[in-house]
Amino acid sequence: MSLEKYFNKNRVNVRGLAAEVPAKSELPFDPDIEITDHDWSQMKLSLVKRRENKNWREYAGQAVSMKMLFPERAPELDLDEEVWEGIKNEMEERRDEKDWWDFSGWAMWLKVLFPEKNAEINVDSDAWEGMRQELEKRRRKDPYGGNEKWGFFSGIASRMKIICPEKVDDLNLDETAWKGIKYEMECLRLRNDFEAPLFLSETFKMKILFPEKMLSYKLNSLGWRILKEKLDKDRQKRQWDYFSQDAMELKVLAAKKVQVTEKGMEMTMPSREKSFRQDSMLPKKRKF
Repeated sequence: MSLEKYFNKNRVNVRGLAAEVPAKSELPFDPDIEITDHDWSQMKLSLVKRRENKNWREYAGQAVSMKMLFPERAPELDLDEEVWEGIKNEMEERRDEKDWWDFSGWAMWLKVLFPEKNAEINVDSDAWEGMRQELEKRRRKDPYGGNEKWGFFSGIASRMKIICPEKVDDLNLDETAWKGIKYEMECLRLRNDFEAPLFLSETFKMKILFPEKMLSYKLNSLGWRILKEKLDKDRQKRQWDYFSQDAMELKVLAAKKVQVTEKGMEMTMPSREKSFRQDSMLPKKRKF
């Protein structure tokens, strides 16, 4: 094993230590520990290549994942006027074509990357109604029929909520929608091959659309292990775009609280202090 791999594997977060010997972390996924400086530098290099190629779709998707993963490092992404114009021009083309499905994706990316320019995104009544009609095309009456349709529904619904959180009531996120999307998510989890990327994507959307209902959702240790193995495969294959997205969605899944605000999306992670048992300082009583 190389020194780099050794130190990455044995890296310890020293904040909140209750004693010299920490207990096993209770956090299922902690980006500050599990995403290394090398990972971040490789993600940035991948992002620069997409910018140089003016591949704004792949650039925007990866930039959003990286900003949500480490919002405090957003200045390192160089989100300047060139980026704004490149993504906004793509969005405006979809507006002209009345391709409201694709428009919702570009508008959501802009909202997350440039929340201070929200007014300039200009999601007017025509755009909102166009997206709303796309949403209704994908709504089903039966929560347990046609899983693919519910996946598309959750996709555009989550984008719309991020774009205009104040209009969430227009989405009609009722009990049928909750049951339908949750059923699809569970089907992905229970497949023999555990559809990790699709499952992660669906849980990400669920935590945006139904944050209160998802508070009680817990993934077992086997599920977490499989998802982290997928992340490590992305790392080994140097697929930094997939790595960025999977890491971000793992963070959302591990988050204690997810809020959609005027700034896009904000997450509250479980307290690190809980990673170390306060009673570890006390002697253990043995029973004979």
